[in-house]
Amino acid sequence: MIALETIHIDLIDRTMGSRRVDPAWVNTIAETIIAGADVAPIDVIEDGDRYRQIVGQHRLEAAIAADEVTIEARVFPADHFASEDEITLHQLQENMVRRQLSVLDRAISIESMKDIYERQHPNAAKHGGRRVKAADDNQAAKLAACFSETAQATLAMSERSIQRALKIAAAFDPAARKALALLPISDIQSDLETLAGFKPKDREALIKLLADDANEIDRLSDAMDRHFKRVKPPKMSSVEVASVVFEKLETKDRFAFFDTHADEIDAWMASR
Repeated sequence: MIALETIHIDLIDRTMGSRRVDPAWVNTIAETIIAGADVAPIDVIEDGDRYRQIVGQHRLEAAIAADEVTIEARVFPADHFASEDEITLHQLQENMVRRQLSVLDRAISIESMKDIYERQHPNAAKHGGRRVKAADDNQAAKLAACFSETAQATLAMSERSIQRALKIAAAFDPAARKALALLPISDIQSDLETLAGFKPKDREALIKLLADDANEIDRLSDAMDRHFKRVKPPKMSSVEVASVVFEKLETKDRFAFFDTHADEIDAWMASR
């Protein structure tokens, strides 16, 4: 039976999940704890005389940062989950509903859920007795046939959103995911999709440019300019912009401009 208990933090074995711990988010939660606000309980599994944390990594780190000795937790019996896959599914489903999950985190979570689903359903290539016609390398299309109905019901996401998330996750290996995890681009779906579309060498170079603080590059477009050596036209001053527009005016429109600004023109002529 699942029980809500207050347990000593020293008795909890932390689980480092696939997501990187965001120090800024930990600090935010810690400040909330120090201010006396309630924080949702973490999830742990009984493990002899100790507990294994499975959900609430940021909340646990925040409690430690706030010098808390105990923490509220939902305690699951040791035999509650049938396998490690079931534990992972529980973690993914809990994380998916939390607002701080980035676009990249969400994509990786959906990919993990797909992997577990396919392990649990060896005949996932079939759907209702019908073999999927998609190419073997088209994992998104395969998911649409054998997994998306389950995913849509669980995650409240459209089939297209699931497919897009899988394409993002498939493009980035563990090293790339780690490098991107805390960067602004990790929560910009259009940029992640653009980055995923590049050849591996170009993608790796762009990630390095974005991840290196010395480059002071936050936007993918700026990284692309640097990597592909695209030259930006110099920024024109407001006077130069006005001149370009003025040169395109017909004579009658130029005269109308002079009439509109006659006082300024007279003052300028007098000052010469």
